[in-house]
Amino acid sequence: NIVKPGCSQDVLKAALSSMAHVTELLTIMSSPSYSGQATI
Repeated sequence: NIVKPGCSQDVLKAALSSMAHVTELLTIMSSPSYSGQATI
């Protein structure tokens, strides 16, 4: 699939997905119960 430069919706989806993943990782890492149980 070739994504058109004007397809801002796909870019937005990718950005939101990436941000959600990073936020999830930060939440897990900053959690008090974090003791290496997280599977990365």
